[in-house]
Amino acid sequence: MRVLILAPNVFPGISGNAITVERWRRALTGKGVIVEAMSSQELTPSAFVACLERFDPDIIHVHHAFRAGSVLLHPAVAEKQARFSVVVSPGGTDINEDLEVPERRNAVIRVFCMAGAIVTQSSETAERLRRHMPDLDRRIVHVPKAVCWFGNESCDLRKIAGCNDRNMLFFLPAGIRPVKGNLECLMAMQKVHAIRSHIRFVAAGPAIDLEYTDRFEREVKKLSAFAVWISGISISNALWLCTRCMRSGPTSVLLLQGRRSILNMPIVLNG
Repeated sequence: MRVLILAPNVFPGISGNAITVERWRRALTGKGVIVEAMSSQELTPSAFVACLERFDPDIIHVHHAFRAGSVLLHPAVAEKQARFSVVVSPGGTDINEDLEVPERRNAVIRVFCMAGAIVTQSSETAERLRRHMPDLDRRIVHVPKAVCWFGNESCDLRKIAGCNDRNMLFFLPAGIRPVKGNLECLMAMQKVHAIRSHIRFVAAGPAIDLEYTDRFEREVKKLSAFAVWISGISISNALWLCTRCMRSGPTSVLLLQGRRSILNMPIVLNG
């Protein structure tokens, strides 16, 4: 069996999508499946058709219906659909944003309707899909997330942040884009720093939304007294840092998780 995984980012790119795709690729390869992963960024229909001709997949697994699957709707690709089956695993933006935007909703639904199976990694996503598209209920398959280790390469985060053992360090590993709330988190950390001057903030992740990244970068430079952005970081570095954060003492390093972290800022401000 030959499987082509199409996603917004693939390994060795640094993003949650890339890690998810690489985890699937390794698992399928271990079962004897021939797998190729392909990024949909700047992918033209003609380039995708050339890939189909070269690789000749039995299954195309689309991760992110809108950001990766839209290319399947192009006439040049659609006419070859009989040659392969489609599996779709929705991304968070598919459910939380794209289905709510009229000009994207139709494309997302069309991609889902092409799928023989819709793979979700959380029960919440499955329930939201059922509410939006009840007719596709039988195609929805819940597959819980698994673990895949990418290395143990150390990284001196405190040195990068220019802080010592007396500083409390906040670490946000996430690609720079609105859905992750990097800029909003930085602004919240500015308020924390005004009250707790010993805190430091490190954001690590690639630029994904260029306009948003430009705003984020400008603010980081303004707040360089306590904030640092690492745009280039390896997957093994990022995972090692996350592991260290989870093992650190309560006043050492705190791991932030996108927008959800902002909800906990009053605890930091008042703690």
